Amino acid sequence: MDKIKDAKKIAIVDNVGVKAGMDYYDLSLLTSLSKLSVKTYLFSNFEKNDTNIEIKKVFNINIRNSILKGLNYFKGYLTSYILCRVKKIDSIILHIFSASYLSLLWVVLAKIFRLKIIVIVHDISSFSNDDYYFIKKIIYGWLSESIVVHNQFSFDEISKVVSKNSLRKIYIIKQGNYLDFINNISKPDALKNLNLDYNYKYILFFGQIKKAKGLDILLKSMPFVDKKIKLIIAGKPWKDDFSYYQDIIDKLGIQERIVKYVRYISNEERDLLFSVSDAFIMPYKEIYQSAVQLMGMSYGLPVIASDLKANCEIIEQKTNGMLFKSEDHLSLAKAINYLLDDRKLILKIRQNSIKTARNKYSWDKIAKKYVEILKR
Repeated sequence: MDKIKDAKKIAIVDNVGVKAGMDYYDLSLLTSLSKLSVKTYLFSNFEKNDTNIEIKKVFNINIRNSILKGLNYFKGYLTSYILCRVKKIDSIILHIFSASYLSLLWVVLAKIFRLKIIVIVHDISSFSNDDYYFIKKIIYGWLSESIVVHNQFSFDEISKVVSKNSLRKIYIIKQGNYLDFINNISKPDALKNLNLDYNYKYILFFGQIKKAKGLDILLKSMPFVDKKIKLIIAGKPWKDDFSYYQDIIDKLGIQERIVKYVRYISNEERDLLFSVSDAFIMPYKEIYQSAVQLMGMSYGLPVIASDLKANCEIIEQKTNGMLFKSEDHLSLAKAINYLLDDRKLILKIRQNSIKTARNKYSWDKIAKKYVEILKR
C-alpha cells in the first residue's frame, strides 16, 4: 500500500558519512526505502557492497589541509549532482548541521542542477556557532522543497525561522534505531577485553566531547556518586580542549574513578564499551536530537539524560530511562545512585529501552514517511 507505483529515485549526498556515524543513518534509511520500491543511491565517503543501494565514494576523509578539504568537498558535491542528472534521480537528501556559507553553497549548487531537495535539519542552531539567520531563511524558506526535523521541539524551533507559508513543507520524522548495527557482548567478556576491574560498576559518557554535552556536569557529580561506580569517558574532543575536563578531574581528586578513551573509538571498541557499562549518561546542556541516545537504547542500556525537551520526547521517567534536572550535578548523582541501586528497575528499563527503539524508532516505519514526501 505504501509502495510507489512508478518507482522513484532518491539519493543521499553526505560528506560526513563514517566520520561521525552518519553512515548508519544513510544506510538504514535507504535500505528501508528500497523495500518500498524506491531506487536508492548514496554519495558519501565510504564504499560498501549493497544490492539494494548504489553507493559511490565521492568524498575523501583523509585530507587535513583546509583548502584541499574544501576543494574535495566541492568536487564531491559536483560529481554527485552530475551523477544525479545522468541517472535521472528525482530527489536528493542533504543533512544540515549548520546554516553556514558552505551549506548554502551545496544547496545552491543542487538547485543549479534542478534537483528537488529534502533537507534533514539535525541542529536548528549550530553548536559551533557558524550559522546565520539569513542563510536559514534562504535554505529552509526558499530553496528546499521539503524540510525534515526529528521531533516536536525541533519543529517549534525551526518554526521561528521560516514563514507561515513554509510550515506546510516541514515534516516531523524520527531518526531510527541502531538495532541492525550493534553487537552485544557479555559483560564478563567485555570486562576482560577492556582489562577493567570486575568489582566496579561502570557508567558511560560516549561521543564527541563538546561543551554543549555537559561532561563537566557529569564530572562534578562523581564525588556524590557511590564510590563503587566508575566513569568511562569515550570520544574525541570536537572544537574543545580536554585539559579543561582534566583540570576538573584533578581538582576533585577523582582520577582513580575515571577510565579515559579520549580518542576516536572503533566500532569494535564501541560494542565493548556499551556492553561493559551499567548505564549511559547524557548530561547535555543543549540538544535538538541525539543519535547516540538511540544507540544506547538499542543496546538495551539504561539512559540517564538531562530533562531537556528533546530528551523528554523519548524518555519516560523510570520506564525506558531516567531524567535529571539539567545542569544540576547533584540531581544527576542522585539519579545515578538511585538507578544502579535498583536491579529490578535496571532490568525494566533495559527491556523497555529495546522495545522503544524497535517499535517507535523503526526505520521501516520512518521510510514510509519519506515515501509520503516523494508522492507529493
